Amino acid sequence: MNRALMLLLLCAAYVAVLTPPSTWRLSGASPFDPLAPRPREVEELIVAGRFTDALPLANALGQAYPEEPLVAYWRATVHHALGQAESEAAAWETYVRVSHAPAEACPAWPNAYLRLGQTQHAREAAERCTRFEQP
Repeated sequence: MNRALMLLLLCAAYVAVLTPPSTWRLSGASPFDPLAPRPREVEELIVAGRFTDALPLANALGQAYPEEPLVAYWRATVHHALGQAESEAAAWETYVRVSHAPAEACPAWPNAYLRLGQTQHAREAAERCTRFEQP
């Protein structure tokens, strides 16, 4: 019995070592890799100021990775540069919801609502920004 258990553990170890990590996930969703070609291209386009070219790629990444803070940040940045305050505010909302550093959305998030003329939303966002900064 002891020998069978050892053999089983040895087989399990071989399987774990020889199986690619991408098959270990139980959820089936692929992890976001900011250094993969598509994310890297979005970032390069943003840095180059080519926001119109970055928008469809950033939106596609947003569809593929709706819970990825960096993608929401990129989308907000692109929408801001293109003067699309409504989409920018929505992207900041996503960023604040999924990010571990929601204060990074401030003050751009309330300002997007101000550009839309939505002073109540801007005030609420600014109040939340204040709370993010408190220890």
